[in-house]
Amino acid sequence: MHVLDESVVLDSEIDSLGHMNVRFYLARIDRASRRLLVELGLEASSGSVLRRYDTYSRFRREQFAHAELAVLGGILEITEQGVRSYFEIRNTTKDELAASFITETTIIETLSQKRLPIPRVLISNDKLLVPFPNMPNRDR
Repeated sequence: MHVLDESVVLDSEIDSLGHMNVRFYLARIDRASRRLLVELGLEASSGSVLRRYDTYSRFRREQFAHAELAVLGGILEITEQGVRSYFEIRNTTKDELAASFITETTIIETLSQKRLPIPRVLISNDKLLVPFPNMPNRDR
């Protein structure tokens, strides 16, 4: 997987329970996703936007102020409908997984809000592909 974002948890990102608020996990994922999609060559054109329309998240370890985090990730699948990506947020000091995410992103026409197809040339691009992660069964 590729390192797509590195940051330190700021005091301002800590919620009333004393750990990093969920929205800041997602902010890191969005930064990493934008970088990954730009590396892929997928950018919105005039009259369209890239939109994350689905997110699966699994939180594993709470993160606290001053923790050093890295977001690693890659592309799971590219189809005409969108790009499915996998991301991990890791605490680099403790070398442990903090959270993992599977996202789906597509191109949306701004005015109509309709989904636009992913360009065919990108569908065949496999340089950023990663294997689907082995996700443990939640019932175990």
